[in-house]
Amino acid sequence: MDGGTDVAQIEQRMESAIADATVAAILTRTFPVTVVSKDGTTVVLSQGGQSIKEGARYAVVLMGKEMIDPQTQRSLGRTESPCCEVVIDRVAAAMAYGHLENVKASLDTVAPPPYKSEND
Repeated sequence: MDGGTDVAQIEQRMESAIADATVAAILTRTFPVTVVSKDGTTVVLSQGGQSIKEGARYAVVLMGKEMIDPQTQRSLGRTESPCCEVVIDRVAAAMAYGHLENVKASLDTVAPPPYKSEND
């Protein structure tokens, strides 16, 4: 190999990138980004910091009925209906602010998830 290539450093960077992507995927599945407030087309999201990127565009889905496997009685998850896209305008440490575009469904009757305190 070329004397200027540090194979160990490249391997370490690759391992770090894979680990970061894996952790991000697990966190997103465990704690999905949620719209916690909506005023017209302006929204506040439940995550910020490094998990959301300013200027990024994300797909938004409306969560529907929970589906249960008839044989195992296990939850298969909830149905999802495409809704719109959110464009991130500003990212704070614990939340992000954005606006909705390409809205394909009525959002007038959609309420943010209920707040649960630590004592619930």
